[in-house]
Amino acid sequence: MSERCIDTETGNLLHGYELGLLTDDETGRFEEHLLSCEYCFAELKRFEEQSRLLQSPAVVGVERIASEVEAAVDESLGERLKRWLWPETPILYRPALLLVIILLLLYPAYLGLFRQDARLAVRPVAELSLLPTRSSGAEAPVVGAGQPVVIEFVCYDSQPGQPYRVRILDERGEVVYGIDEYRGFDKYETGRLLLGADRLRPGAYRLVVDDFLTKPPRLLHEYAFQIAP
Repeated sequence: MSERCIDTETGNLLHGYELGLLTDDETGRFEEHLLSCEYCFAELKRFEEQSRLLQSPAVVGVERIASEVEAAVDESLGERLKRWLWPETPILYRPALLLVIILLLLYPAYLGLFRQDARLAVRPVAELSLLPTRSSGAEAPVVGAGQPVVIEFVCYDSQPGQPYRVRILDERGEVVYGIDEYRGFDKYETGRLLLGADRLRPGAYRLVVDDFLTKPPRLLHEYAFQIAP
């Protein structure tokens, strides 16, 4: 193959011929030139191969993707977000509506967890250890108001598993708390009560344990304590 064109004046029409820009006369003259010029004929064949490559599906796909990326870059963030949340699809398939539905379904569960966390919150618990009252002048144990209280009381001669009547009376002798069949005494003759923070108001109280299985019911022990403001 020749390394150069045999007629450079006619050979200069090569690129115009490749792009289809020549007149009919120029086209005819260049095609006659191709019959004798191996250089221009080879250049024309090389251009045809490049043209087929550029028109291949892969290249076309890359160009399409590049154009879409360029369009996306030109599009504002707000417009892209709006188009994603509310596309031109059936209403049930729009992401914005699905997000609203999911939030509506999850909100009751969130409230339930929040309330459960509030219920499980650890509160300080006061403790009262009581012994039977020996005299009316004995000083009664005191615990502050506004918190749960665990009352531990020793009841001599009590039997584990046997029912007893346990009551808490206020200063006027009215029952503010009671269990008709209390079976909580252990082998050490000790019983326990757990009272909520709102169960007892500030004041003086008596805890009374009766053996109601006897006829008449027999008072076993009595305990005194106070709830301070």
